[in-house]
Amino acid sequence: MREGNAVRMKNMGGELTGPTGASQVARATQVAQGLSVWQLAKILFRTLWRAIRQLFHEITGALFATFALSGGFSIWRQFQNQNVRLPWLTGLTVFFTLLMAFFSWMAFRSARNVR
Repeated sequence: MREGNAVRMKNMGGELTGPTGASQVARATQVAQGLSVWQLAKILFRTLWRAIRQLFHEITGALFATFALSGGFSIWRQFQNQNVRLPWLTGLTVFFTLLMAFFSWMAFRSARNVR
């Protein structure tokens, strides 16, 4: 095994040494022995719930970004075709695109701040 970050076994007696070995394993077992199953389950579910909420915000932000991109392509297409007969439609599309971009930014910001 490598000497750096790898866990080294001492005399194959089961003792863990090294920077990622004994201290972390001993601390984890002390914490686990001091907690009940119910407390460990609460910690697990709290951690899973945080991950699920963060993933939800990231997916929502990606969907809003997709909507904003489609609005941007629609604006580009309207300007390419020089559709001047309906200027309110272009204004509505610009408003929709900016709103979806704002929602996307807010969703990614919320995903970053999940506690």
